[in-house]
Amino acid sequence: AANGGADGDEPSYDSMKDQARKPLQSNDPGWKYGYWHAPPQRKSVVCNLCGKITPGWIKRHKEHLAGLTGDVIG
Repeated sequence: AANGGADGDEPSYDSMKDQARKPLQSNDPGWKYGYWHAPPQRKSVVCNLCGKITPGWIKRHKEHLAGLTGDVIG
């Protein structure tokens, strides 16, 4: 449907549940709280909790989750 599933015929797209936006073989718990912003480019991670886009990879995203400063941008 053109309305993205609002009429109940098709499920709406949820980027947080899109497995193409997460690594296939990573056991890192940080991926429970984030996903790649624009795959196939893997240069930034989006936070599931607040929507912040963190440049870099999962290390910076986890620092964002912990509220740390230093290596975190923004």
